[in-house]
Amino acid sequence: MKSSKNKKAVIVGLFSIVGIAIFLVGVFALGGQHSLFVTTITVKASFTDVNGLTAGNNVWFEGVKVGTVKSVSLSGKPGVEIQMNIGKKSCQYIHNDAKAKIGSDGLIGNRIVIIMGGTADSPVIKDGDIIEAEKALTTDDLVNTLQKNNLNLLDITGDLKTISRRIANGEGTIGKLLKDESLVSNLQSVVDIVKQASVNTRQITSNLESYSSKLEAKGSFANDLVTDTIIFSKLRETVIHIREISKTIAVVAADLQTAGENINDSSKPIGALIHDREAADNLKTILKNLASGSHKLDEDLEALQHNFLLRGFFRKKEKEEAKAKK
Repeated sequence: MKSSKNKKAVIVGLFSIVGIAIFLVGVFALGGQHSLFVTTITVKASFTDVNGLTAGNNVWFEGVKVGTVKSVSLSGKPGVEIQMNIGKKSCQYIHNDAKAKIGSDGLIGNRIVIIMGGTADSPVIKDGDIIEAEKALTTDDLVNTLQKNNLNLLDITGDLKTISRRIANGEGTIGKLLKDESLVSNLQSVVDIVKQASVNTRQITSNLESYSSKLEAKGSFANDLVTDTIIFSKLRETVIHIREISKTIAVVAADLQTAGENINDSSKPIGALIHDREAADNLKTILKNLASGSHKLDEDLEALQHNFLLRGFFRKKEKEEAKAKK
């Protein structure tokens, strides 16, 4: 009897020890999850809507759990203030210009606080800091967006239905194009013209390539003209000479124009000589008298040559001229 009682006491003791062990393991496990045994600091953030976030939910930074939500309470200002316990070991990576937003652990998991961003130049967070909150999309926002998209899709579907019906009835440019055979033939003609233009463009391109290859062929006139600096300088000199000649021609033309104006002006001597009949007759008379006087002068010179006083002089002169010719 005594032995059976001892067995029961031992069994109860074993079960008690196992229960206490399980309890301690659970306490330490839950304490590790909720940072009960980790040195933390408290930071705050204010949201307009926390979307069901409660105390004890996790706080994540860069996909790593860094703390838990300490409390969620309504603030005096419009919105909700949350306090977060952040492990001191993680504080060295989080800067005070980081932002916080409400997210979910997985697609339909618990609500969490996600800390993101921050620049290395800013100081790290410390106890009592306030992190700027970023508004997150809620399920209602997603539903409203989907409803708007559905309405827009209905409008687009209705417009497409109207357009397809008008096209089927032959209305509009596309409908006429599908119904009217003449438009199709005209379009085909346009396509043929475009094709021919494309062929012509190819031919022009090939001609340009051929001409380009000739330009690059050494020894050809075109290549010498493009690459030989001597020829180019000579051409430049030729152009300069042509410009000078053109200037000279312009001056001569101006002089001729002035001379023509003087000829047409009867007040000028040359104009009076051409346009005055009496002056022209006088000039003819003078020319006739000069001719007659010249003829008489020749006769007088001939007579002087046969004069006995001057005959020796002229014979001597003839002999000297004859010797000079020999």
